[in-house]
Amino acid sequence: GDFASTMYLDVGDQTSTLKTILENERNVPMGNITLLVLMFVVVLFINVMKGGGAFPSPLGIKCGSLLYWAANFLNLLWIISISFVARRHLLKKYELKESCGYQYVEGDIKWTPKATIRYPIICTFAGFFAGMFGVGGGIVKGPLMLAMGVHPQVS
Repeated sequence: GDFASTMYLDVGDQTSTLKTILENERNVPMGNITLLVLMFVVVLFINVMKGGGAFPSPLGIKCGSLLYWAANFLNLLWIISISFVARRHLLKKYELKESCGYQYVEGDIKWTPKATIRYPIICTFAGFFAGMFGVGGGIVKGPLMLAMGVHPQVS
């Protein structure tokens, strides 16, 4: 039972839909993990092919060349595309939960349209500043997750 399969259930049968959601919430979301691993593998592959630092490109791409910047752009385009896929999935999941009266527990994140924009933007800045100043991204993301209502032990 992948969560995506519940997207097409008759929402008129709220009890059945709610039971399906609760059952899916108990399981590890393998589709999400697969997408995350796929994103990582593609980014890693592009970076290895691009080369950089002490590792020359196996394709002969030189730092600062047109192909180098094209590879960086391709990486960025890939990450943004996956982000939009994830956002669409989270919003569908949120709408389905709302339509059948899902009761959120303390620490659950409500992936509203606003939250699916705000959180990734803040995480992007957290990653940028973590890289710039050598601090862990958790210094920024921990308080953010608390503000979003995530249980303190999880954040």
